[in-house]
Order: sequence, then C-alpha cells, then structure tokens
Amino acid sequence: MNGTELKERRAVLGFTQARLAEVLAVKPNTVARWERGLLAVPQTVALAMATVEREHGGSPKVKAEVSPNGEKPKRAVNKKGAK
Repeated sequence: MNGTELKERRAVLGFTQARLAEVLAVKPNTVARWERGLLAVPQTVALAMATVEREHGGSPKVKAEVSPNGEKPKRAVNKKGAK
C-alpha cells in the first residue's frame, strides 16, 4: 500500500488523519507523512486497515449507527400506553 491508497481508503471510511492515527495507535503526523510519501507505509498498516474497514465499513450510515466501542446504540423504548 502506498500513501495515495491509504489516503483514499481513509477518505472512504470518513476518517480524519487524526482519527485514523488514533485507531492505528500512531501520531497524526505519521499518517500525514505516509500519505505524502515521506515515509513508507508499513505492511502492518495495510493489514490493520483491512481490519478497520471490516469494523467500520465505508458507509456514513454505518458509522452513524455504531458507537466508538463498536456496539450499536440501544434504541429508546416508547413506553407510552404501556400498562
């Protein structure tokens, strides 16, 4: 994976560089350097991106419905009329 591909995959996820850095446990400037081609993207990052994509998907709707811990939020139960 090169920096351009990383940037494209990050964009599909809807992540900022800072958010991707948080998920990958690196500093935001490291992500920026990978994307600009100043540092080679490690193979481990390519593998980690596959996991991130499986967990977070590329759909904004999926991201909106999943909490930061990966669980879907519980829906409020309408108790109106309940006896």
